[in-house]
Amino acid sequence: TWERLEASLPHADAGPAHVCGPLNLGGCTGANMPHGHAQRLAHAAMERIDDAVYQADFLYWQDALEESLTLYGQIINTIEEDSGGRAKAKGQNATKLSACHSSRALIYCKQEKWNMAEEDCNNALYYDDKNLKALYRRALAYYHQNKKQSAFEDLKRHEQLDSTGGNVHVHDFHERLKEELQIEDETVSESEDESVGPKEMDPDPHPEIEMAGTLASLDKAKFQANALFQAGDSAGALKIFTKALWLCDSGVATDIPKDTIEVLHANRARVYLDLKMHLEATRDCQAGLVLNPTSVKCMVRRGMAALGDGKLPAAQADIKKALEWAPRDVEARRALELVTMRKKFVEQKNKKVETDKRVP
Repeated sequence: TWERLEASLPHADAGPAHVCGPLNLGGCTGANMPHGHAQRLAHAAMERIDDAVYQADFLYWQDALEESLTLYGQIINTIEEDSGGRAKAKGQNATKLSACHSSRALIYCKQEKWNMAEEDCNNALYYDDKNLKALYRRALAYYHQNKKQSAFEDLKRHEQLDSTGGNVHVHDFHERLKEELQIEDETVSESEDESVGPKEMDPDPHPEIEMAGTLASLDKAKFQANALFQAGDSAGALKIFTKALWLCDSGVATDIPKDTIEVLHANRARVYLDLKMHLEATRDCQAGLVLNPTSVKCMVRRGMAALGDGKLPAAQADIKKALEWAPRDVEARRALELVTMRKKFVEQKNKKVETDKRVP
């Protein structure tokens, strides 16, 4: 039953695979065959996926980049379909999806398509937030889009997760960014480390706010913070969102769905934007996009943070991406209007400067 899959794999001397849909893994499913036979076919399907990944890697090393991209797209679609949808991918399927997105990001890096590399790394980290290759490649993508602080944060997390500590490229890149961003060395000497002892959990930022570590309590806090924000009390809303996210980050709140934490980050980012705290807003949007790489609110608000910092190209790219996902989203459309107005203003200002230079 697998000949059709074998035939669908492009070879090194073949032309590009034009079909971007899922690979054909045969017509039988678990719904119309005995359980044992379905298990054997599922195992065989995974082996064929591994073959396809090997072929995609081979195409990459042969510099057949477009063919490799197409095949990775087919593999990703196939695994997602097999999982019953993107959000339902678990276990081995999630691991493979993370690896495939990370590998496709590498191809985009080689083509210098940095925004697409960033998106694939976001997807890779959605399935496995400890994927070191995806963290490093996203840092590269950030750096080349002039998002140096975000690149620094990814490299810092990479070094924290890498138990071997042996990746000299990551270390050198991290040190270079420290110099460019003028960040002081945060490392602790061995003698200091011994005196301090084991690192403790960050203290409660707002002990005056009573909040339980349950989903119901977090939902109630979100409602209260949103009400404060709508009433113009951004500082009060910020405290509640920060307390709620501290409960999640510290482990006090457990079994909280990813989408709940994503919304908390997106909403706090909106508060930070209102307070003109653009770097903090960007960090919250990044955290939200790790949890959900297609979060429209996080993408729009990251774009607005970039606009606040005067980074027009980055702002326009983020907001246009959000509109691709949700063309009718009111916040995204308003954000694009603001970016367009700001762009026209800058162009007119630059034109006036050039005109003034020509006047004797």
